[in-house]
Amino acid sequence: MRILLSIIFLLFVATAVARAQFPPVEQDLVAPPSGVDLDADGNPIVPQEDSVKKVKIRKPLESYFFDDTTRTYKVFSWRTSLLRNEVKMVPIDTAANSIQPHLPFGRVGAGDAYQGNLGGAVVPLDFARRPDYQDFSFAQGFDAYNIFPERALFYNTKRPITLLSYYMSGQTKRFEEGFYLTQAQNISPSSGFNIDYRSQGTRGLYNWSKGRDKNLSLAFSHTGRKYTLHAGYIYNTANNKENGGIVNDRFITDTIFELAEAVPVKLLDARNVLKGNTAYLVQSYGFPLRRLTDEDHSIADYSTIFVGHSVEWSRWAKTYSDTHPNTVYKQLAGTGDWDDTYDVEFYDDWLINPNMT
Repeated sequence: MRILLSIIFLLFVATAVARAQFPPVEQDLVAPPSGVDLDADGNPIVPQEDSVKKVKIRKPLESYFFDDTTRTYKVFSWRTSLLRNEVKMVPIDTAANSIQPHLPFGRVGAGDAYQGNLGGAVVPLDFARRPDYQDFSFAQGFDAYNIFPERALFYNTKRPITLLSYYMSGQTKRFEEGFYLTQAQNISPSSGFNIDYRSQGTRGLYNWSKGRDKNLSLAFSHTGRKYTLHAGYIYNTANNKENGGIVNDRFITDTIFELAEAVPVKLLDARNVLKGNTAYLVQSYGFPLRRLTDEDHSIADYSTIFVGHSVEWSRWAKTYSDTHPNTVYKQLAGTGDWDDTYDVEFYDDWLINPNMT
């Protein structure tokens, strides 16, 4: 045992002597590149990226048309004028606002007189509101349905919006229905576009009284600090079957019919089709009489000179068609006898009497 311990002691001493004979190895010190900071231990300090993301400042709505309160709304709408550099604010039309009444010509004043079929010609009861078209007078009976540049809506919205509504009433065979769709979106705080589509009509209570009106508006607007642009395209169409009215009022006032289709009418295949196309553009540029700064988001409070113009192109067409053999109907005589009738030609007092109109 003593021999084993002696051997281990000698090996330990020999190892210590051998290590003492070799000098320590010095590590090569590399000088850090210029401009690099070192920490307390001599290690280079690696710059850390800023954890706060830089947010690009979005340019706000700067139009002189809208006040500060209006700019805070998430969405608002307006109409423009072809004659003046101004806009008129319009409440957003939703089901809550327009459900009563649902007829488009029953929302203003005393309403309109109509033939009983939605989509047919109407005339306002208020004489002061009756339209007087200088051109395309044949379309003024459908004024309550038509869209014109002064009636086209423009939207400014912080997020894309969709308004969709549909209603129907009555029996399936005779029901009235309406469909409304609006899609609006902004591409910048000052620029946006929208699509408005309306379709409304009825299948009719009497024979050959179906009516349908469709209206489409494509609109684009830019309301900048100095420059303003409103442009769009409008398509209006009406397709109505014309029965010429009932043969005699006594069929309503002095007779009972189980079905409305049994009431005799004067025409059986006449039809009115109207189509209108309109394109328009309104633009203006303001020259403020003082220099603006980046903090000026509107020129509404400054004296400004405006230069602008508007242009409108419209094309309307009307097609009335029927076949001559179906324009003869039985008229009751004045004797009070239901069997006492005579034939009447619907176009007897017309200036033209063609085989087909």
